[in-house]
Amino acid sequence: MKCFEEEHTNIIDLYQSIPGKISFALDCWTSTNIYSFLAITGHWITQDWELQSSLIDFVNISGPHSGENLCNAFVKSCNKLEILSKLFAITSDNATNNDTLMKYLEDIYRSKNILFDANKFHCHCIAHILNLVVQDILKHLKADNVQAKK
Repeated sequence: MKCFEEEHTNIIDLYQSIPGKISFALDCWTSTNIYSFLAITGHWITQDWELQSSLIDFVNISGPHSGENLCNAFVKSCNKLEILSKLFAITSDNATNNDTLMKYLEDIYRSKNILFDANKFHCHCIAHILNLVVQDILKHLKADNVQAKK
């Protein structure tokens, strides 16, 4: 436990030493054995202008994937590392629960008198958007069941 506490302190120090803001990417899913998870990654630029990325937390989600539930998990993870005030933007997929998460997050920031706009600081993942576009095109082409020839 002592080793864990020392490493946890080192991680907090690392994130506190980041000179600017941190952008986060969130992804939530349910495994085939019905366990729900939220992955939180952080992305920032060092003083030497090097892009850094790190897994912030991998949270077992209990209950629904509601925006409120996801927001609470995100805030709890950020509070453990004392980095909630360093948030720059969040990237997520297009699920409506992520829009709700952002609205709850906006309320939390507002209660702390920290500027945060749920619409301006929410980036929708371009890979998810492109996938939805391609899937829609394939449906219109009736190519959704096409299999590769051997």
